Amino acid sequence: TTAMSGVYTLSVYNGTCTSTAATTATVTAQPTASITGNNSPVCEGSSLTLTGNSVSGATYSWYGPTGLIGTGTNFTVSPVPLTWAGTYTYTITLLNCTPSSTTTVTVINARPTAVASSNTPVCEGTTIELYGSGGTTYSWTGPGGFTSTAQNPTRTSATTAMAGTYTLTVNDGTCTSIPATTTVVVNPTPTANPGNDGPVCEGGTLNLTSSTTATSFSWTGPNG
Repeated sequence: TTAMSGVYTLSVYNGTCTSTAATTATVTAQPTASITGNNSPVCEGSSLTLTGNSVSGATYSWYGPTGLIGTGTNFTVSPVPLTWAGTYTYTITLLNCTPSSTTTVTVINARPTAVASSNTPVCEGTTIELYGSGGTTYSWTGPGGFTSTAQNPTRTSATTAMAGTYTLTVNDGTCTSIPATTTVVVNPTPTANPGNDGPVCEGGTLNLTSSTTATSFSWTGPNG
């Protein structure tokens, strides 16, 4: 015990003379190893964090499914592969004392699949509709600093600046998906520029013209 620390005195006698000498012995208190941080279960591809206690003057080591994996009181690995599931041992070394503590880590590979789509292409001034599925919570990002936590968000009064890639990640309560994307096209609204070669004489031909660049045209006028 630590109470056995102190000065030990030796006396020797050879039949005629006596000699005395002393030695000092130290008994170090046995440290305790403990793991206070373990964010298991973790999802494959996310981060695993393990935290051990600290003892003055000691050194530390972590052993896992692959052998010696780290030193120091804290151990973090990211991204976590499935092969890193198992038992982890935290060892404190102080003089000839080597207490240890173990913890079990579970790695989950049931990552949800995010599905993102939209009503692209849309016309300038209309509404962009985004559709998401695959999780219980949703996180969207997009052009112009757009963010939303709605499953199916919308952007009204669309402009060409809102065109681009929209990214969705979903979470099922345990794991977060790999991001999914959808590309939105916002077409500018064409300007109708009708013209004609009138006035014309009755019985002649009236030519209607348009200087607009478009893919289709539709005219209406007097008498249906």
